[in-house]
Order: sequence, then structure tokens, then C-alpha cells
Amino acid sequence: KYPEVDELVMVQVRQIAEMSAYVKLLTYDNIEGTILLSESSRRLMRSIRKLIQKRVSPEGISECEECFVKSKTVASIMRRVASKLADNSQRLALQLTKLRAHIELTCSKPARIDAIERAMKTGEALSSPTVPVKGRSVIPPFYVLDINATDKHAGLANLEAAIEAIKNSIAKKAGDLNVKMRPKAVSETEETELVELMAKAGKENAQISGDEADDRSDDGEDI
Repeated sequence: KYPEVDELVMVQVRQIAEMSAYVKLLTYDNIEGTILLSESSRRLMRSIRKLIQKRVSPEGISECEECFVKSKTVASIMRRVASKLADNSQRLALQLTKLRAHIELTCSKPARIDAIERAMKTGEALSSPTVPVKGRSVIPPFYVLDINATDKHAGLANLEAAIEAIKNSIAKKAGDLNVKMRPKAVSETEETELVELMAKAGKENAQISGDEADDRSDDGEDI
């Protein structure tokens, strides 16, 4: 907390009185100190910025100045690191909440696939840089809409707006939208169950496609 006896310290002169000078110890958190004028160099009379004790050698002055510059550099680095850590802590504090809605999309038009894709894109278009809306197919005609939001209420409102936009878009193509699950926050367990369901559906679709290809191949064989 305080310098040792005979330790060289960089100071800043605050006031000069009749018998002493009042200074701040720059390398000791600006604590106040007093230097007797009888202990200072006569150069003090020419410039209060150069308050040097009589017994300090030129080499000692250079060493002290070098140490002070290094300590300022270290302090600057530590401030920048602390600032970045504070920013990261604030970002971590803003935890994201996963919100989801389940919908069923149907369309009787021949171009129903394009109509459904266009409707889903209409809902995703309501995304913002901070709250993106993501649509995924589970097992047609069932789809999910996801949002990761720091503001739960704003995210839920955004999902509701996306559902309404999709409904209006598919209605123009004689399609229909049914909400199977209203927008709500979902847990990690629900997310895992959805991923497993989608993976299972993907395997079943691949198996069906393979069976259909085999049937077409059998139909083409000569008997």
C-alpha cells in the first residue's frame, strides 16, 4: 500500500507550500505524500514538474521513469481486459429463450409445394437481426416455427405475427393453416424430442422412396 524507505516513486506535484511540496504518488493509487523542500533539488524552483530528491542519481531517475511507463502500459491493458470481460458478462446475462409454435399447412392446388414454401418464407421474412424466425418441416403437413429471443414477450408476439402472415399467404392459394401448438417457450427436452422425431421421419421417408424405386424397377422387368 505504501512505498518502502528509499524507494523511488513517480509523483505529481499538487501544491508547493513554504516548507514542503504536496504530491500524489502515481504508482500507489494516487495517495497523498509530502516532500520537504530541503530534500528536493534546486531545479524545483525552476519547474515544479521536475521535483527530484537530491540523493537520486540520473540512472535512478531513468529506471524510475521506465518502471512508471511500464506500469501505465500494464494498467491500460488490464482496463481493456476488464472492459471486455464486463461486456461479455452482460451478454451472457441476456440469456436466450427458445420459443416455438407447431402448425399444420395444407393446400389442394397442384402447385401446393411451392405455395407452402412461399408461405413459410413469408413468415420467416418477419425476422429481425436480433430475433430471426426459422421454419422447419417435421412431417408434412406439420411444421414448426422457432425463435431464440432475449425478450420472451416480444418473441411470442413475433411468432404470432409470423403465423398470421403464413396463414394469409397460404389462403391465397386455397390452402389452410391450423395451429397445433400456440407459441410458447420450450425446454431442452422438447428440443431433443423434436430432433429425434425429425430424424425418424427422415429415415422413414428415405425408406419409402427406396421401396417406390424398387417397385418401379420391378414393373419394368420382362417376365
